[in-house]
Amino acid sequence: MSDVISFITRGGAKNGFPTCFTELDVSNFEFVNAMSLKQVLNIFYNLEAISIPLETPDDPETAGDSSVPGFQIEQTFNNYDEIVKFIEISDPAVDPGVSVVPFSIGTQHFEEANPVYGGSGIIDVDYVLTDNSNYEVPEPAEKAHSCNGLSQVNTSRTKMASDQISSVRAFYDLNQFYRLYTKESPTSPKVYEGYGFAMGAITMFAGITDLNGNQISYGNFANDLDYVQTSPWMPPNWWGAQPGLWLGQSFEAGAEPDLVTSVTLDFLGSTFSADFIQASWTGRDSSFPANWYVPPLIGECLIPYEYI
Repeated sequence: MSDVISFITRGGAKNGFPTCFTELDVSNFEFVNAMSLKQVLNIFYNLEAISIPLETPDDPETAGDSSVPGFQIEQTFNNYDEIVKFIEISDPAVDPGVSVVPFSIGTQHFEEANPVYGGSGIIDVDYVLTDNSNYEVPEPAEKAHSCNGLSQVNTSRTKMASDQISSVRAFYDLNQFYRLYTKESPTSPKVYEGYGFAMGAITMFAGITDLNGNQISYGNFANDLDYVQTSPWMPPNWWGAQPGLWLGQSFEAGAEPDLVTSVTLDFLGSTFSADFIQASWTGRDSSFPANWYVPPLIGECLIPYEYI
């Protein structure tokens, strides 16, 4: 198969749909930004990588300026000053197979910090890299089965700071998407709005791991206003998914983001684009001796397979 049309029209049922394709009622969701079928299938079958910016938005006056913070943590811990950057992974010169630029499907990196103590506290940090990446990226035709558990491909990258608490991390999981519909009443017919990935399908985070930090996430629907809090240990879930303590769900104000906007993410060098919701959490570092930076995805950040 040498062209994109082959992968748009074939799926688990030989009709362009994965076998796990499910419907979701978004009648009472606060934010819904549905995509067309062509858009969502282009992403599902043809996305190879995401270009994550390492500097703040591409302002001509600051682009390339090393003094402008990117996706990183700046902190002092036990008298040890450090900057933890998403780009840093051990020594790529030693292991050129380890890379996050671009952030390719199948990447699975975790880098743990081992503080080195001296007479005045931490004097250095040794990092230990665990690389579970699958560098044999499946062909798009095979991705039709990925959400059926046969060849799921999740992508993540985490680098811990010296205190073993802070981290910079990014992940995306686009294995499953939904057909979105609304209903005026329980007995009304379904009105199909389009298709989309759940909020958090793409997430970048810097701060106290799984608890408090700056975060930017992307998806096509979020904030189910029908959500009922069933336990004091499970705060209201802004995502509209199952309840649980996961990243933004532990933030104050019921995990409501500081800013929610509609954005279009483009495929690099192609005509494909997709409408997403961008949700941003910021300013959570006021109680910690750190600065956390997470720039949004900008420009043509979705990178297709080479044959497109």
